[in-house]
Amino acid sequence: MELFPFTPEEHAFNRDHQAANCPVQPCGARWALWPGAVISDTVDNRLLLFFKKVLVKPGFLNFQTAGHGMAAWRRFDEAPERIRHDPGENRPELMFGKNEPAFGSAAMIVNSMVYVFGCCLDGDAKPCRLARVPLANVADRGAWEFYGASQKWQKEIDDSKVVLEGNDMMSVSYNSHLERYLAVYSQPMGTGVMFRTAKKLEGPWSKPLKAFDAMPPLNAIGWIYDAMEHPEYARDNGRMIYITYSRQTGPLTFEMRLVAVMLRKS
Repeated sequence: MELFPFTPEEHAFNRDHQAANCPVQPCGARWALWPGAVISDTVDNRLLLFFKKVLVKPGFLNFQTAGHGMAAWRRFDEAPERIRHDPGENRPELMFGKNEPAFGSAAMIVNSMVYVFGCCLDGDAKPCRLARVPLANVADRGAWEFYGASQKWQKEIDDSKVVLEGNDMMSVSYNSHLERYLAVYSQPMGTGVMFRTAKKLEGPWSKPLKAFDAMPPLNAIGWIYDAMEHPEYARDNGRMIYITYSRQTGPLTFEMRLVAVMLRKS
């Protein structure tokens, strides 16, 4: 089944714009829903999935972001339901608009607070900002706070501060062996799998360390975009961690690679 089912309006748009005799421009365009970070809400017995809504147009990497939202997944035999945060909005299922940071790149729960990183493309880099919200109020946009340039938490999203450079898909978790938070992500537009560490989620974060080079994909792009750790499988108090990434092996075919990494303190 589809992970994120389309709404009737999205289905109709995709059908009409993919038709041979497209009635309305842009022909060949479609709505797409790209999943991001996932966190486990054990209090409410659900998974919270972040997603990005994009308008994909014909051409190489030709897409426009409409915004970012969340969905709640309660049963694996049923589809997730998008969380509507403000019924008065034109797109109530989108928590953040197209001109706001892409919150949902990585997320975790610390002491009943949800911390979410939002990483956006800026040249060849992916600077990441940090937001937080009480888990009980995750659907209330007014309850969100953003780490600001004054190194304090604030309500104003426009003054949010870049805390590290990562990628728009990454993992952040606390590693007991390192006694630090560990960020794992793909080197933007490269094959390196990168590490950064910090004592606090707000930083300061360490300089990037290349853990290894991923196996290059068999396509013209030549880079990997989705390396991340799975901390739930870590062993020996976090000394051994497991990282996955996907690589293209042919036309519309991919494989998932698994890498075990032994960490040591510097």
